This record gives sequence, structure tokens and C-alpha cells, in this order.
Amino acid sequence: MKKFTFFAVLTALCLSVFTPAFAAVMYEATKDGVKYEYSSDLGFARVLGLADDAKNQSSIVIPDKFIGYPVEEIKQAAFSGATNLKKVDLSGATNLKVISTMAFANTPLEELILPNSVKQGLAIQPKAFYLTKIKKLDITCEVNLINAPFEQCGLEEVNFLHYCVVQADAFFNCSNLRTLNFSANVYLYNNAFNAVAMGSKFDINISEVLPLIDESATQLCNPGNLGKVRVACDLMDAYKADAKWMAVSANPTDMLYVFASLAEALPEIKVQNGSLKILSEPTSCEKNTYTLFAVAAEGFEFKQWADGTTENPRTVEPVCAVCSYDADMLTPQFEAKANGIEEIISENGTSDKARKFMHNGQIVIVMPDGRAINALGQEVK
Repeated sequence: MKKFTFFAVLTALCLSVFTPAFAAVMYEATKDGVKYEYSSDLGFARVLGLADDAKNQSSIVIPDKFIGYPVEEIKQAAFSGATNLKKVDLSGATNLKVISTMAFANTPLEELILPNSVKQGLAIQPKAFYLTKIKKLDITCEVNLINAPFEQCGLEEVNFLHYCVVQADAFFNCSNLRTLNFSANVYLYNNAFNAVAMGSKFDINISEVLPLIDESATQLCNPGNLGKVRVACDLMDAYKADAKWMAVSANPTDMLYVFASLAEALPEIKVQNGSLKILSEPTSCEKNTYTLFAVAAEGFEFKQWADGTTENPRTVEPVCAVCSYDADMLTPQFEAKANGIEEIISENGTSDKARKFMHNGQIVIVMPDGRAINALGQEVK
């Protein structure tokens, strides 16, 4: 009995050594310049890179499925070194689980569109976008940024629009990065933004949800790299009560606890025939208002603001979120100043009215759309 048991065990061991392991049968195919592999045994597809006849392709779109199989992975170094690849659209890739190491490294990639949503979370692995030229990144789905996936990338701005996890050195050596905007719940590990600014500073704007810093974290970035921290009024109390946020900077009292900055929105306001000035700014969340004054150019006078308000100067109070002013509504409108006779005339027989002025010695008609036209049909600025 013991002898039989011995040989039975020996036979089992031999079979385990010499019997080849089961290997899934993989097939390859291409679509729209992209090569895929898929397997009925595994039940999913992965992206291999550019097809042989599409090496110079400048943009790609990755779908949610390929030949009926969910696209779950972009393979390691799949597009690495693709010399003309500038745009990657993953917006429809809802089954994507992994963007592997070096997947898009060393490419001239300028635009990355992440999925609008993913079914199980998306892991972006180390150096996935190493040395690319992406300037702006919108995090639009659940993402795990694993150990420097955007190392030495050209990023200038990152917008966190969806829950994600940011691990150490996520944006390592992204020397152009200047702004991180948080409007969703984000989990930050120790040194999440380590060695980002390379001797300069980047700012953090927090508008809707206060990001959570891991309990073991001692800092988010190298001391001196963090510039201003702007926080929405309704998050201010939580922010000041969070010991981790108070500890992430060497000099937390030097941080700027701001509300909504109209000054940063002003460049977006296009003013014609005059200018816009700020007479007073917020001093606290309780006094979070700006006073604006519309200044007319010579020959013009203030008419109204774009939202119909005629008060000038006017006081505006934002919604409690970072830079939440509607610049379009705060545009001042001016009209030509009358020097003499004013006459109301109709235009094209409609009820729309145009005004006729004697302006600086010439007849000027101000049209309903605000344009000033002289007798020669020329627009007067």
C-alpha cells in the first residue's frame, strides 16, 4: 500500500513537470490603423500598437469593443516611439482597465482624451506617457496614477473632474506644470506631486470637494514648490481643520486662502470702446465681493452690462467656487456719445431701431447690434 502511494505521487509530480501549461490562443487583426489581439479563451482584446501600414498615423480612437471583445488593455510600449502620433481618443473605451508601462512613451502626443467613464477603474502604469507633449489633462473617469505615469511630460494644467488616486511622483519632473484644479474627490498619497515644478511653483485650486491626503503622508511635494492654495468659501472651514492640508507646506500661513478670483477671469472679458477696472476686492469669505467700474473710451458712454444691469460701478458676488464668475455676463457695453441731434430711424422696415447721431462733425448711425457706421458705410471704432 505504501509502495503504491509512493509511485502515485511520483507519477503526479512527473505529469506536473512535463505537461505543458494551458496557453490561450491569441489572434491579431487591425482596424482604423490600430492593431489588436484577442482571444475567445480569455474573452477580451488588447491594443498592440499601430498597424504596419499606419506607422505615420497622427491620431487614433480606441473603442469599447473590438470584434465583440471588450478592449481592456493597451499593451506595454504599444505606441512607444510612434513619431507622428499627436492625438489619442479614449473617450469611448469604457472597458479599458490598464494603460501599460511606456504605452505612449517618447511620442509627440499633444492631446489625450480619457474615457468618460470606465466599468472597473483604469490603472495608468509607470512612464505610460513619458516624454510626451500633452499640455492639459482632464481626469474624467476613475483612474489610478501609478508611480510617475506622466514623467517629464509637457503638462501645464491638470483638472481632476472625477474620483482618482494619485500615487507618489505621478507628475515627476513635469517642469511646466503650474495649475492643479480639484473639483472631485481625490485620494493623494505621500509625495503625490513630488519634484513637479523643478525649482518653480505650481498652484492648487479646490472648488467642490476637499481632496483626501493619506494618513501616512508627510508632504505632497518638495518644500517650496507649492505656490498658492485657493479654496472655495464653503470648504474653508474643513480645509483649515484638516491637519494634513495644514502640514503639506513648510509655511502654511503663507498660503493664499482665496475665494473666487475675478482677477483671473478678467483676461477672458473682451471689452470694446472702453475698459474694465476693479475698484475693490474680497477681504474674506464673509466679504467675498468685487466692485467693478466700466470706463468708456473717448466719444462713447456706458450703456449697460451684458446681463442688463445698468448700475456703474457695480458690486458682484460669485458662487462659492474657484473662478466661478461668468465673464460673459460681466462685459460692459458702450455706445457712441451724442454731440448734437439724435433721431430715431427704422432699419429695413422692421421694429429694430437704430440711432442717428452727429458725432465729431459727422453723421454716425449706431445699429441695433451696437456697431457704429458713418455716412460712407464704414464702421467707426
